[in-house]
Amino acid sequence: MVFLSFAIYLYKVEEITPGAWGDEIVIGQTSEKLVKSPGFSVFVDVNYGHPTPLLYLTGSVTNLFGKSLTSLRLVSIMFGALGVGLSYLLFTLFFDEQVSFLGALAMLTSYPLIIISRFAYEATAAIFFGVLSILFGIQMVKTKKVYWALLFGVALGAGIYTYLGFRTMAPLIFLVFSLILFKQEAPRKALVKTLLVMFTVAVISSPILIYAFRNPQQFWARTKSVSIFNYNLSPSGILKEFGAGTARTIGMFFVTGDPNPRQNPSGTTMFDLLTTCLMLVGVVYLWRKNKVVAYVCLFLAISPLINDIFTVEFFPEFHYYGTGHPNVLRVSGIIPIVYFLVTAGLASIKSFLSTQLDKKKVVWVLILIVGIALLINLGRYFGQTVSRFNYVINGAGEIKIAKYINKSQKHKIVLSPSLYNDIRIQYLVNDKTLEKSDTIPSEELTIIKSTDNPEVIKKILAGGEIKPVEVFVNPWSEVEAVAVYEVNTQ
Repeated sequence: MVFLSFAIYLYKVEEITPGAWGDEIVIGQTSEKLVKSPGFSVFVDVNYGHPTPLLYLTGSVTNLFGKSLTSLRLVSIMFGALGVGLSYLLFTLFFDEQVSFLGALAMLTSYPLIIISRFAYEATAAIFFGVLSILFGIQMVKTKKVYWALLFGVALGAGIYTYLGFRTMAPLIFLVFSLILFKQEAPRKALVKTLLVMFTVAVISSPILIYAFRNPQQFWARTKSVSIFNYNLSPSGILKEFGAGTARTIGMFFVTGDPNPRQNPSGTTMFDLLTTCLMLVGVVYLWRKNKVVAYVCLFLAISPLINDIFTVEFFPEFHYYGTGHPNVLRVSGIIPIVYFLVTAGLASIKSFLSTQLDKKKVVWVLILIVGIALLINLGRYFGQTVSRFNYVINGAGEIKIAKYINKSQKHKIVLSPSLYNDIRIQYLVNDKTLEKSDTIPSEELTIIKSTDNPEVIKKILAGGEIKPVEVFVNPWSEVEAVAVYEVNTQ
């Protein structure tokens, strides 16, 4: 399951969706600086702030394999695949292996999970530690062994160093298993284990908590930048934003998707209708079979929903109530919950069909259902058409030029201004000397972007003494840039 997930998330990771958002490149640059710097920093005040453990890991990977989009995204891909593997183990604790496997298969091909796994962000690591902490929590209350309490605390503490959405999920997970402990064990034993968990979480997360205490502005910068309460909105404005955000976020199961094309390249709902139906069947099934588990699922779902609903985004060009909802990153914590419920839905269908059909036919029906969901989700992501918005904003053309420079035998490359200043080229080009020129010098390998010097581009393409050695064309057959060895602008 893990290897299959890894292979799918890695497949054409530099081509689908083309390019890379600037935030990812900043992650790469920051990771590179961290691994080269002496000492250890627990948090960096870059791009609204990031805990550093995943950045150190990313920097180590890019040092090992070289700087590329694949290396940059490898840590996220790894955690995405491991999260699916852990989810499968979680499913097997409540359902039979056959249904659990199909549920995990549906999860690994989930459209939103594929999207976030192929970004160089912390969201998949948060999912991994969230599921891991739940698994340890279950073992803690099942076996009553003390070391599971320690591991539970370690997982919760480690999760604090991932995506900021985990900051709301961790207290809910802790509360759920603390309540179960006090219900199942003697008060003194339950209290000892609860305090042990709290102590372990405090020890593991103490470096970042100390940083947060000393630097609250930096630590909470990202939260404040999107908080619905941080824009001096009137009470009616807050209510309108809250209402519209709630409607759009809940609508991710039926009619709405992330409005950002980068995070929703197919412009569709986060969850397909079949997945939503299976999830709802699973809710009803659990409500009848095991209300405690149903309550826990709904309770934990509060965290990712709150993470999205209580945020707001404003853009200079436009604004409408509910802008930016649902955001696939902020609600990503709901993915394993949704597919746990999907697995419950499959268990319900299997239970019902077992009274009507023989075992083999039941299995084939389940395979057919999951197969349809699998094809829908894989088709949504890997069948996406190239969006001009994504192509331009993600700098796909610039990344293409960076790859060309890396393959070139020339050590010194002259670039027109916008190419030289591009963050992607500066990060991805390895072991080359880059120079900027407004005049476009001669006798050097020179790459000119069409928007920097359109007249020179026209002369070169019209034919004459100077022949282009490479013409860079976008998917719409438009010339983006030209590479030449000698340029005469006179």
